[in-house]
Amino acid sequence: MPDFNTPPFILAAVKRLYPDMPDLVGTDAWASLQPQIDSYIGTLEAQPDAYLASTQLYGLLAQHEAARQRLSKELIIQETVANSITASMKQMGVTADDTLLASILGSMTRC
Repeated sequence: MPDFNTPPFILAAVKRLYPDMPDLVGTDAWASLQPQIDSYIGTLEAQPDAYLASTQLYGLLAQHEAARQRLSKELIIQETVANSITASMKQMGVTADDTLLASILGSMTRC
């Protein structure tokens, strides 16, 4: 079972909550946080195993309670969806690696 606190999964969760960031951190804070968050996202897209950037991004968001709570919820959602996907795939006799799961989860959008 994958570790959902690794960079690809953090990136997927952050990208899903990105449109809501101004509301989660406050519009004033967002003006200064957006360039930092964008930089971390760029690093993680270019270097999928960039644990330092992932940890720093998580830490940055954790300074804002609403963003931390939402990120935690997104990670739980990802784990639930990934477990369902892997169980279904296992029934078909195939497996999914972390890269495939992160890609699937990264393409999910909120309804």
